[in-house]
Amino acid sequence: MGGLNAQDLANVLQALANLKASPGPGLLAALLGAVLTRLPAMTPAGMAAVAYSLARLGHKPDPAWGEAFLGRMEGALFRAVGCLLTSATAGAARSAAARRRSPPSLTSASRAPSRPTKPAGMLQVYQPGALALAAWAVAECGLRPPPRWLAELSRVAEGWGPELSPQGRTSVDGLLRRGGLAPLPPVDASGSDGRAVAGAAG
Repeated sequence: MGGLNAQDLANVLQALANLKASPGPGLLAALLGAVLTRLPAMTPAGMAAVAYSLARLGHKPDPAWGEAFLGRMEGALFRAVGCLLTSATAGAARSAAARRRSPPSLTSASRAPSRPTKPAGMLQVYQPGALALAAWAVAECGLRPPPRWLAELSRVAEGWGPELSPQGRTSVDGLLRRGGLAPLPPVDASGSDGRAVAGAAG
C-alpha cells in the first residue's frame, strides 16, 4: 500500500463499496492499516468516504482502529468546521456593526442581506453533507463515539441550520439518540441561518 496516498485509499474503499465487491479480510485489513498511517493527511471528506465504505461493506472495525479513526475525525471534521462557523459568525457581526455606523443608501437598502462567507478553499471539504454521511456511517459501522465527539457533532450540525438537509438531520439525530444525547433542535421556521448560535458557543 506504500504507493497509495490518503485520498487514493479513500477512493479505493469507496469504489469497492459502490461495486459491492468484498475485498476479503486480508486486503481489507491491509487497507485499513494504511488508512491509520495516513490519517493526518486525510481530509474530512476522505474520512467520511472511508466510514461510508465500511458501512456499505458491512465491516465492523475493531475497537482500537475505531478509536484512532474517531479521534482524528473529531479533530479534523468537527473542530475545523466549528472554527469556520465561528469565523463566519464573527465576520457577519463585523459587517452588521459597519452597516450600523454607515448611513443606508438606496442600493444597500434594496440588496438582500448577504450570508457569512466561507474561505473558498474550504467549501468542498467542510460541507454539511459530509457531517451527515459521517454520522450515518459511524452508526452503521458500529463505532462508539465518546460523549465529547457526539457533542461536537451536535454543535456543528446545529450550526449549519437549514443547510443541513432533513435526511442529514435524521442521520445526526439517530447517532445522538444512540449515544444518549438530545436530538438537534428544530430549525428556525423563519429560515435564519442558525449558525450564530453554534459559532458563538465555540
